[in-house]
Amino acid sequence: MTQLFRERNFLIFFLSILHIAGIIGLLVAKDLFLLLTPLNLILCSLLLLNYSRMFSLRTLIPLIAIAFVGWAVEVIGVRTGWIFGHYEYLHGLGWRVLSVPILIGLNWAMLCFSSVQLVRYHFQVTNPFRGALLASLYMTALDSIMEFVAPDLFFWTFYSDYAPLQNFIGWFVVGFLLSFTFFKEMGKEKNDVAPYYLFIQTIFFTALYFLL
Repeated sequence: MTQLFRERNFLIFFLSILHIAGIIGLLVAKDLFLLLTPLNLILCSLLLLNYSRMFSLRTLIPLIAIAFVGWAVEVIGVRTGWIFGHYEYLHGLGWRVLSVPILIGLNWAMLCFSSVQLVRYHFQVTNPFRGALLASLYMTALDSIMEFVAPDLFFWTFYSDYAPLQNFIGWFVVGFLLSFTFFKEMGKEKNDVAPYYLFIQTIFFTALYFLL
């Protein structure tokens, strides 16, 4: 067993335990564990990037660009209601600038990166258009699960009772454009942990939907 393979297994195990602890913590000490949400997102992102050794400026630039564009799109969305519908961010994702958490940009970057890794290396899709299409479909599907628990976690809330269809169309379009633009850069090197991170996130939010 190679060192990289052992590292992959350890990180998958660690991320799984981290999210299981999060589920239990949100059930028994919700207020305390909600404070740890920003730290959890930062820690998971650092672990993913460290595994793929993406800490050089050349490889970080695409992710920084996605994070900035993702945050800027959310600012436009919150202020106008044109992209995702009428909604607002709450305090669960940490420090906000222009009413949007800084970490939402990091979330966009990690979701795009992990989704591209999934379709590029597990589905073996090398065409940027088809790859971005599949990646954005997965991100939109994950968002559809998150929408049910986002208000309970103090992430964001829509002014209507449910997230409108516009929100999912917006997620798909933004996810597609970001994934397509940076498909080659994000799929340049294989990251075996990223697809499992997506799976863990999916299980995490699905479990919270049934338990909270």
